Amino acid sequence: MTQKQRFLAAVKGEQPDIVPVAPLVHSRFAHTTLGRTDWQAVFEVHQRIGSCHHRGPIGCSAGFRSPEGYSEPARELERAPDGRVTSEWKIVTPKRTMVGERVSGFIPHDPVISTTTDYPIKTEEDWRAFLEARQLLANGFTGEYHYGTVAEAVELMGEDGMPSCGLGPAYTSLASRRGMQGFMTDLLDYPDLMEELFEVERRMMEKH
Repeated sequence: MTQKQRFLAAVKGEQPDIVPVAPLVHSRFAHTTLGRTDWQAVFEVHQRIGSCHHRGPIGCSAGFRSPEGYSEPARELERAPDGRVTSEWKIVTPKRTMVGERVSGFIPHDPVISTTTDYPIKTEEDWRAFLEARQLLANGFTGEYHYGTVAEAVELMGEDGMPSCGLGPAYTSLASRRGMQGFMTDLLDYPDLMEELFEVERRMMEKH
């Protein structure tokens, strides 16, 4: 049996010839092993250890027209001699601009990992400006879908893998811009506003 056949047999509750192994190989591990973080590198690591690729950084998306005045740009602010990189992250909306900060490269043997040290959304007013921009973005669905990378992965992996895409939940999308602690507090302080935010994020997720 091929890697793919074993994996499918196990999922269906059937008996494969040998037990399939399909660990989650993170792009960080691929970088440690091969110096790359792309999905091809993740697949190559699976091939090296004899496991079946079943998920990884393979992207698919739906098309949305970005409303005028809305963007989330990032730019490098500082690169320290020890490899630490500080970057600015903005959420720009027609009504206000919110600024946060990220740091990466602070672990020499694991330079891919990063952390947000200052989240851009901090207040109720920030949330309301973000909500308005996201509502406009959700209304700008173009009807286009982008699955080219998935088709490429299917072709490359053949019987050695099971390419798939992950979809982040609305909770993750929102909390990543506020920080988990602040977001949990906001759920209690602004329940109606939070429900509106969840609703528009779910609408966008459904298009994917």
